[in-house]
Amino acid sequence: MLLKYLLFWKKLKIRVISDVENPLCGENGATAIFGPQKGLPSSEIEKVDGQLAAFFKRHFGHVPEEPGSGAGGGMGAGLLTFLSAELNPGIEFVLERLEMRKACADADLIIVGEGRMDGQTAQGKAPLGVAKYAPQGVPVIAICGSVTEDAKELYTKGITAIFPSIGRVATLSETLSESASNLERTARNVAAVWKGGDK
Repeated sequence: MLLKYLLFWKKLKIRVISDVENPLCGENGATAIFGPQKGLPSSEIEKVDGQLAAFFKRHFGHVPEEPGSGAGGGMGAGLLTFLSAELNPGIEFVLERLEMRKACADADLIIVGEGRMDGQTAQGKAPLGVAKYAPQGVPVIAICGSVTEDAKELYTKGITAIFPSIGRVATLSETLSESASNLERTARNVAAVWKGGDK
């Protein structure tokens, strides 16, 4: 039975579809990028990142550096190491099946969305994936909940302008309850600018 099981896994090809290209460790790794989002104090990032690297070096002799190995908090590296999985950019997989190039071919304006536009968005997230299919000269407008300073990198990667939708300082519950009206207001402002420039 064990031999049959092992032969099954040897023949099985596992393809991992990831929405980020972050490596496992380093300044763009799982701990540095996703740790703070999950509540890890900034003072602990270097320590945890080092422990993660030490674990892989100790047990496997190397630290995975493949793009996407840091996805899911390091799940990409685990699947790569334990199951010999193949890591693939998720956005390309999805957009190819949605025939996004064809959908954008005759576009005059492309609007993308994201919960928060930040440096992580540049690591293989959907907005940039869509922006790659924008015809020459067609603006790509991003509507998001919030935007951080490091999002300016996106202006060099195909995003024309970013419009955050949160309109006032509020609690999380208030912001969530106002999400529909915030989105509607922001979309209206984008449309007004677009209409004004289309004379």
